[in-house]
Amino acid sequence: MGLLAVVSVDPGSVRLGLGWILDPTLNGTIFGANAGGRIFSPPSLLAVVRAISATNKLTSGDMVVVVEDYVGSGPRDRESVSCLKQIGALEFWCLANNISCVLHQPSQRKKSLAWAYLQLHKPRTSDHDPDDVSALAHAKSFWDSRVGVQHGT
Repeated sequence: MGLLAVVSVDPGSVRLGLGWILDPTLNGTIFGANAGGRIFSPPSLLAVVRAISATNKLTSGDMVVVVEDYVGSGPRDRESVSCLKQIGALEFWCLANNISCVLHQPSQRKKSLAWAYLQLHKPRTSDHDPDDVSALAHAKSFWDSRVGVQHGT
């Protein structure tokens, strides 16, 4: 069928961003949410993917999981170690479930940030983008680069 859904994750130990985009030709859904990082686990992502799949009759080949890659430098603190573990767990979970997993550099979301803020009805911040906004921007950026669908900017 081809790519129909992008699920994106912005990992973190305090907050975790989750976003997804479904093909607009399937009455697409755009979603973003924040969850406590310690509460999140790959089974939580599995529940999201299963819900998307069941609702839209998708297979693992119809979707991709995009994860913001952590590119910290210097000594590793508790938060950076948590991010690295989440990324590894997500990559393994996707591999085990035959779902494509793509690591996105943080800068790849920038061209879609304004769109994500608008979709989630949030005011633009100047210091740090909320994790749900960041995750949704990653989903949009990936979607546009692979499918070429323009949802607006």
